[in-house]
Amino acid sequence: MSFRDLVLPALLLLSVVPARSATLLPLDSQDAALLPTGVVELTAGAERLVDFHPPFRDFDRREWAAPRIGIAAGLGSRAEVQATWEALHVEREIQGRRGSFEGSSSGDARLFTKIRLLSAGDLRRSWVPDTGFLFGVKLPNTNERFGTDQTDFFAHGLLAHTVPGGRLYANLGIGVLGNPGLVRVQDDVFLWSIAASSAPLASWVGQPISALAEITGVEGSRFGNDRRGARGGLRLGAAPLSAYLGGSVGFEPEGEDWGVRAGLIYELRAFSGS
Repeated sequence: MSFRDLVLPALLLLSVVPARSATLLPLDSQDAALLPTGVVELTAGAERLVDFHPPFRDFDRREWAAPRIGIAAGLGSRAEVQATWEALHVEREIQGRRGSFEGSSSGDARLFTKIRLLSAGDLRRSWVPDTGFLFGVKLPNTNERFGTDQTDFFAHGLLAHTVPGGRLYANLGIGVLGNPGLVRVQDDVFLWSIAASSAPLASWVGQPISALAEITGVEGSRFGNDRRGARGGLRLGAAPLSAYLGGSVGFEPEGEDWGVRAGLIYELRAFSGS
């Protein structure tokens, strides 16, 4: 049995609900629940990926995304907005000749809106999962050496349900990826993730520690962008300030060999709800 055969069961065993949060960092999955009206959540962190295969490329690279900055705000009982951006530092071997490429650049910006559709409280039925919809775009803020220099569109259906000892999540969606090599030809992919977060399992320096884990996939690509992977990690603390640390592995050649991310989450009330 290989190391990767052991990773997924180990991550799922960890998932036996972190503090109220729009983000499930260090995961990529999203909760269907929203931030309360007037609450703003700020995130700042870094991520290291080793032998990551960029979309529409025929090479692997090592990269730092640091700093990675995000902001999310609850705008009412039905809506939340999110924005993220990172700076990139990339290292890769140049295939077919001696040498290598190394450089830094601004990364892409991502703008998303999350809509709450339904919750268990709406129907007074505890078995009904929270349901939401997330949609947004990746804006081409970097050049083709570091990204695709294309606008991508994403839309996800979100499900979440609280169970004894934690909370479960499922995200199902589509991505429309701009192709940098072919004009007016896009890559339509199916996106999915299954995740879990635990209630506090322990404490350190007086702060609660929660565990999170997910498996993710990109399917149906016509241009070799399929990928699957797993990620798990820990959250320390509760609102208004918490920290996260996580690691990832890729199950396909197009995914990273491994990655690690860490950062801080700060929550504040920027305005009062009506």
